[in-house]
Amino acid sequence: MKKIVGLILCFLLAALCAFALASTEGDFEYSGVEGKAEITSYTGTDTEVIIPDSLGGYPVARVRKGTFESCAAGLASVSLPDTLAELDPRIFAGVPRSFYIKCNPGSTAERSALDNGLQYDNGIKQVIGYQIEGYTTKSAWIIDNYITGGMSTRKKVEVIHNWIIYNSYYDHTYSNYHPLGVLNWGSGVCESHARAAAVILDMLGIPNVYVSSESMNHAWNIVRIDGTWYHMDITWDNSGNVESPISGLESSQYFLLSDAQMKQNHSWEDWLSADSGHVVGKFSNGAATSYIDNGILYHPYGIYQVDQSHHTAVLTAPFDRDAEEFRLGSGLYHHEDLYDVTGAADNALSGMQKLKTFIIEGIDVEKLGKNLLKDCPALATADLDNGHFSVIPEGCFENCTALATVKLGLYVKTIQKNAFRNCTGLQKIMYAAWFYPGQQLDIDIKSGNEILYTTIWTDDHGENPGYPANGNEPDPSPDPSPDPSPDPEPDPEPQPEPDDSVTTAGGNYTLSSNRKSAVFTGPTNRKAKTLVIQDTVTINGKKYKVTEIAAGACRGMGKLTSLTIGKNIKTIGKEAFFQCKKLKKIRISGTALKKVGKNAFGKGSKKVTVTCPKKKIKAYTKLLAKAGISKKAKFQALK
Repeated sequence: MKKIVGLILCFLLAALCAFALASTEGDFEYSGVEGKAEITSYTGTDTEVIIPDSLGGYPVARVRKGTFESCAAGLASVSLPDTLAELDPRIFAGVPRSFYIKCNPGSTAERSALDNGLQYDNGIKQVIGYQIEGYTTKSAWIIDNYITGGMSTRKKVEVIHNWIIYNSYYDHTYSNYHPLGVLNWGSGVCESHARAAAVILDMLGIPNVYVSSESMNHAWNIVRIDGTWYHMDITWDNSGNVESPISGLESSQYFLLSDAQMKQNHSWEDWLSADSGHVVGKFSNGAATSYIDNGILYHPYGIYQVDQSHHTAVLTAPFDRDAEEFRLGSGLYHHEDLYDVTGAADNALSGMQKLKTFIIEGIDVEKLGKNLLKDCPALATADLDNGHFSVIPEGCFENCTALATVKLGLYVKTIQKNAFRNCTGLQKIMYAAWFYPGQQLDIDIKSGNEILYTTIWTDDHGENPGYPANGNEPDPSPDPSPDPSPDPEPDPEPQPEPDDSVTTAGGNYTLSSNRKSAVFTGPTNRKAKTLVIQDTVTINGKKYKVTEIAAGACRGMGKLTSLTIGKNIKTIGKEAFFQCKKLKKIRISGTALKKVGKNAFGKGSKKVTVTCPKKKIKAYTKLLAKAGISKKAKFQALK
């Protein structure tokens, strides 16, 4: 009897060992332990694979990495059973971007898809978005389908991290730097990875900064979770050299690290520290870090209340109260967004003891707050020439005893009470209206600004054009008698110089500084609906390539709808087509374009189509995106 029992036990042990080693059923090889099967290989050729819920009578609990190695590139989908105890996305290494899994609601497979950003079909809902265009549209789609309200902040950040590493690969052609690369094209360099994460985190309201390390030529994110800042390098977690959204080498090794952990193999400028929370500032290359928290933008250029739906910002405080210069800029870049600065709040800069110069650069500034610069004793110069504000508000410069020079903008019509109270050092006020023919200097000065009535109002050349309408009258005393003695030798007639400019085909052109090419400086008709910038022009009998569009050349052309840019254009200056709000068709004829200035296409039509050479679509998408073109802009190839 003992022999029989022993033989039975040996048989069972051998069977279990054989099962644990390898078995085959249909197109699947599998092994198992403790009564559960683990698939180790798929040997079939189907593009839509169905994994059974059992093999050899045992429930299928796991699928091993490498199972689809021989056929991954051709897979369209894999149907997964409810029996799975776990699902590692890396088993799908090598699949195309269109790949998705089929699973049942509430299953382990569906949970894995939601946690890791896999595309899936649960029979009720299809979550397949590889074909979606536009990075903001794609970001919103990711949030709608993978983020739930009950998630912790940490879990949300983890899901975004995982979505990126399982839906993109590193671009070894070094072409895709924009969020479009990772989010819409499935491939991007480190900058694309980090900027894509920043866009989505901003949408979720999770404070984060984009970090650029010049010493490493590398970029990553720092993100705040429950009051603590952490480093997150999604690019280094998205390892592998295969051109597939899943390489099989993805990890979370660089997910939420401290300064010390990150410094084991990363380097950056000393002022930046996640541990201390000092994450806003400027790198030596001029790049700035910033973040948004509850509608407040923390930026090296100030602290602003922002309207994220309209992309506007109002200054509420300086970032550095010890700064000697403050510029209220035309726009603030935060990650991929440009915020128009529309004003400054009451007391925004008051009490800055070291401030010497205040400059308004932004044309969109519509309102200055009361007591804006009150009690800034070192302030010597205020340049308010830009902007559309009409009022210098109450107490604006009160007690700025060192203030000597002020330049007022064209639209200023009222100076409220005490705006310049106790500005005992005020010597000169310049008024921009004098630079525009037909404008009259007529400002309503309220009480408490007596200093202005004894201050000479001059233009930018130091000439005295008059006084405020309700101020002192000009000195009526006549000029001294002119010298009657004639000039013995009249000056010779000046010889005409060669004209370095030309007007042709609806445009004005001039020679570049090196006189080797031509620059388009503006249209002949600013109300034109169509504009063609020529490939070449003839100046003084010689033909020149047109290689540049001057800064501000077509700014504010409100009726322009169609633009053709010549094939030789290499550079487009800043704000060249700023506020061309009806411009919906842009044709870039050549492949020479390398540089596009800040806001060159800012505040234009949201529904703009850019047509350009096919091989330049990705490069021009990046260039124009940085130059403020609409996020909804469509790029298409020339026919």
